[in-house]
Amino acid sequence: MTSEEFQNPISVVSHMKYRPDIDGLRAIAVLLVVVYHAFPHALPGGFIGVDIFFVISGYLISTVLFQGIQGETFSLVDFYSRRIRRIFPALAIVLLATGVFGWFALRADELSQLGKHIAAGAGFVSNLVLWSESGYFDAAAETKPLLHLWSLGIEEQFYFFFPIILWLAWKAKLNLLKVTVFVASASFLWNIFQYNNDTTALFYSPQTRFWELMIGAMLAYLTLHPLRQSSRLGILRSAEVRSIVGIVLIVVGVVTGGRAFAYPGVWAIFPTIGASLFISAGQTTKLNKYLLSYKPMVLIGLISYPLYLWHWPLLSYARVLEGRTPSATVRVLCVLAAFVLAMITYRLIERPLRFHAQQARVASALLITVFAIGISGFVIHQQNGFPGRSIDLREVKFDGDIGHVEFHAYVENKFFPCTPNAVRAQAEKWEDIVRCSQSRNDKPIDTVLLGDSHAEHLFIGLAESLPEKNIAFYIRNGMSVRSNPGFDVIFNAIDSNPNIKHVVITSLWSLRQVPVPDMIATIRSLQNTGKTVFITDDTPDFSFDPALCKFKGECTEPASSFMGRYNTYKQALRDVVDSAQGVELIRTSEYLCNADVCSMGVDGKLLYRDPNHLSIPGSQFVGTEMVRRHPRLSE
Repeated sequence: MTSEEFQNPISVVSHMKYRPDIDGLRAIAVLLVVVYHAFPHALPGGFIGVDIFFVISGYLISTVLFQGIQGETFSLVDFYSRRIRRIFPALAIVLLATGVFGWFALRADELSQLGKHIAAGAGFVSNLVLWSESGYFDAAAETKPLLHLWSLGIEEQFYFFFPIILWLAWKAKLNLLKVTVFVASASFLWNIFQYNNDTTALFYSPQTRFWELMIGAMLAYLTLHPLRQSSRLGILRSAEVRSIVGIVLIVVGVVTGGRAFAYPGVWAIFPTIGASLFISAGQTTKLNKYLLSYKPMVLIGLISYPLYLWHWPLLSYARVLEGRTPSATVRVLCVLAAFVLAMITYRLIERPLRFHAQQARVASALLITVFAIGISGFVIHQQNGFPGRSIDLREVKFDGDIGHVEFHAYVENKFFPCTPNAVRAQAEKWEDIVRCSQSRNDKPIDTVLLGDSHAEHLFIGLAESLPEKNIAFYIRNGMSVRSNPGFDVIFNAIDSNPNIKHVVITSLWSLRQVPVPDMIATIRSLQNTGKTVFITDDTPDFSFDPALCKFKGECTEPASSFMGRYNTYKQALRDVVDSAQGVELIRTSEYLCNADVCSMGVDGKLLYRDPNHLSIPGSQFVGTEMVRRHPRLSE
């Protein structure tokens, strides 16, 4: 832009020149994400590419919003029509292709979940649905072909609310920059609060993400209404310096993001501010002109949206079909296929429909199409994935449940809601099922399984092996120590119930690690209230899916694979047991591993429902062994 264009903030957008450097920045963002998803160990912080996308989107769309609102030409109908023509063409074809392939490749439980995710993707609420299911970094995430649509959900939720907020603020004669800064600040502060409170909500919640798009929105306003240059900006007054600092911050974002305990938190400041500095530097700076405006970068940027949509379903289906992480060659081929499909989608579907002469008709047709696809996904989910399909009629070599439907239904139907009500009220959920149960309702609870889902998956086996006892499981998605406020209600219930004699603590230690001092203090406090405490070393986790065992009989992997992860927390558990006298260590890993291999199948029974959670037969097998080898549990 010229300096003259900056003097007229209203007309600037309609005369804004195309900026190839912004497409180059899109290329950086999408390449970071694609490499991260294909080779997470090579680029563990690559997911920050999504944060860069948020800033770019916030900048470009908010520029249009500010111009339209301030010029009294803004129309919600026109705005959403443009969004539909921009977003729906590629989304529709990817949702349809993913669903059709899933029909022939997925089991009923997998297809049912995919149907729900298709409906959520079509309704732009994927982030909310995934939030209700589990965390983004779960192992099961690799087998969700539409997992990546969480970011599209957040973006479209933002564009549902933000235009209305701006329009109302304009009508109320409020300063639009101040309103934008206020909303962004509220979102950022809520993001900081959730960092230590709820890491899943932190990642998926629109409230903790809106500030990232609003950094772009604030930049858009300042571009339209440039402030006087302040001496406080120092060297950042130089566009060349801003572009250099921008790329440095993005690199820092990649490094810190990969090491962060949770995300975004404050860590997203680096890529978001870095992206905004890049944009503000303009297309004439050296980095923007020669790196971001380099033709191959611009081309990747132009296809970045369909590339983002295609790459994850391909990688996810490769994982599903192989039953384990595909080879590097397969993942490279998936990425190359994503580029080809993205180019085809962009050339033959996205551009023709986006710039079609009959814009209103195209928008209406796209809206109806995506709605129909969403309804189809909902029907698939409601019909439980149509279990009569041929994929569910394969030869079964090991009997047992896969997925979480049967396990949770078994617990809900055979056992009883847990008490007290305070614990049940704040319990974790799966779908509509409250994950807090007890084995009897005719006597007080005397044994509690305490921890996360790895405490839960022991419940069936212990309850059925100790029918005379009333066993409950109290779980939260976190470490079960006194210093964790998420367990306050649970510890209060245990402390105040003198009938509880045994507490069994376990967790997915390889994920959470063992906070030795906190765990020792927690165990001693339980012992001081008269409880006998047991702690387990956790069942082995596997690098492949149970379907390989169930249908192909491939049930083992070298014990060294699990022991490598076990050794990261083995000594910590030993330190806890040695320091907190009277604690009994239950070595459940020994039930499924010998010196050579670990197995998820025993005597024709499939013991796992996913790579690290026991199935119904698995819980029964492990529970029986726990009681046989540790008779104190039955006292």
